[in-house]
Amino acid sequence: MTFMSIIHHDYIFLRFFKRYVCFDCAYLLKNAYLCTKFTNLYKTMNKKLFIFLSFVLAMTLGSLKANAQAQDWFIRVGASGNYYWGDDDNTTKFGHRITPSINLTIGKWFNPFWGVQLGGNYCKLKGAGIAVAPGADPYNTTDGLSPYTTGEQVEATRGEVGQYGSFHEKWNFFTIHPEIVYNVSNGMCGYNPNRVWNILVHVGPYYGRSWANGEHANSIQVTGGITSTWRLCRNVQLWADGRFSLVNNKFDKVTYREGIDGMAALSAGISVNFGK
Repeated sequence: MTFMSIIHHDYIFLRFFKRYVCFDCAYLLKNAYLCTKFTNLYKTMNKKLFIFLSFVLAMTLGSLKANAQAQDWFIRVGASGNYYWGDDDNTTKFGHRITPSINLTIGKWFNPFWGVQLGGNYCKLKGAGIAVAPGADPYNTTDGLSPYTTGEQVEATRGEVGQYGSFHEKWNFFTIHPEIVYNVSNGMCGYNPNRVWNILVHVGPYYGRSWANGEHANSIQVTGGITSTWRLCRNVQLWADGRFSLVNNKFDKVTYREGIDGMAALSAGISVNFGK
């Protein structure tokens, strides 16, 4: 299920957008005309992109309106291992498909329970694609290979998968994801600024881009996960995170099977809090 399927009709989103996003614009800029302009913009531009940008805008404006609280801003840096699920990736070994990445996240707590964060990461993803007959996949090259292929055939599948075999893929990947964050520990056990261990959940849309060998693809879908933090001192925490993202089927340029791809990531790093 894609992010757009959540919105059953245009007027539902327009009512939400006018209530939350446009209200914040008018509050900050004292210009009610913005509401009409943004509504017209929604009707004319790519709606997935518009919803993604609106989510970012609503989060940004909301943070500007929020009252400052102690240690309400935070920055997280870390590294992760990423694992991609595509159409034919199971033809290669599990370990071959794990790739490292670097992560950066900036966030703000509005109160002890709710906050927002904006994160991004870059890595090189790996997978595999079965070479198909020329023309069977519109994204494949004239010889039936994925544009992201390395040209190296998967050893375990030589002569075993179809007529053409399976070939390794490798491509660049970048993503940015605004998310809502909820502190489960504070919600269930009450607010405690000195608690050592906190559990957080986060969910939101994301924009991802892949590219290799002069080709590229974009994806706007949904991501979410669970974060665990351990307090080292007043302003410093260790954190670990598990995340899963839905990915557009064309993201790895292997599309002859219908469906949605996916990507999982396990991350860890250090977090620094800022505030009065």
